[in-house]
Amino acid sequence: MKVSTIIIALLTSIPALMYVVNPFGTGTYDPRARVLGVIPYRIPSKSMTPTLQVGDFIIVSAASYASKIPSVNDVVVFKYPNDKNIDFVMRVLAREGETISINNGAVTVDGKNIDQPYLDLKDTVRTSQLNKSWKVPEGFLFVLGDNRDNSNDSRYWGFVPIANVVGKVKMIWMSKDIDRIGKSVE
Repeated sequence: MKVSTIIIALLTSIPALMYVVNPFGTGTYDPRARVLGVIPYRIPSKSMTPTLQVGDFIIVSAASYASKIPSVNDVVVFKYPNDKNIDFVMRVLAREGETISINNGAVTVDGKNIDQPYLDLKDTVRTSQLNKSWKVPEGFLFVLGDNRDNSNDSRYWGFVPIANVVGKVKMIWMSKDIDRIGKSVE
């Protein structure tokens, strides 16, 4: 067998092996995430405004959580727990084993206030009337949209399995607003 044939066979089998092995531990079957470690998405709703606008295109890093779980305030893409054919993008507010409380709009995790500079407080009228606590079970996350009054999130349908996380939103790569292009997502 020629050396060139062996090299071609190896080069074509590496992506297939990476797809099967899933070295980034992503919750999606999309080969871009499993092989390349990144995947693009388009924002379809207002649940993450002002951080992400309808029509923004984002880059998501599947590699970000290859060896760790998301941190509080990370913006993540995940498979919706009630229908894994749907991808959601939201902010992690509590992790496994933590207790999250929302009292009059203020969010605390294990009794400590969460700094939320990304919120537009004029858009949190209904949330400011909510007083509730949740204990996040092992292997799960609690997520909220930044547009609290217009977000279908963990408050309504429960926790997100960590295994459903596709990756961390890194940046806006296209937007109607030219000033947002290339902006990191924090």
